[in-house]
Amino acid sequence: MTDEIMMDLKKVQFTSKEMIIKKKKDNFIIPLDNIKEMEYTKKTFLNYLLIFGLSVSPGWLQIKFKNKIEKRKSYSLKIKYEDLQKFPKEIFSTIEIN
Repeated sequence: MTDEIMMDLKKVQFTSKEMIIKKKKDNFIIPLDNIKEMEYTKKTFLNYLLIFGLSVSPGWLQIKFKNKIEKRKSYSLKIKYEDLQKFPKEIFSTIEIN
């Protein structure tokens, strides 16, 4: 990894060009220019009642890719909303929050 780490959270790291999701065995690297869209559903009582009508479960961030990464079209990550707010502004502004 040649880029300097801009932000480091418990489950996610950001560099200027990629998002690194920390896993037990190895990291999952997503280039920022390959992200098609991101969607997050807050953990609220109403969202739990409407869980069947939601595309993303409460408390999960779904990242959809333009091109497949390791045979995946998307990646879902369980993350707290407080941690999501700590994402860099240019990335946080692109997330659709329900």
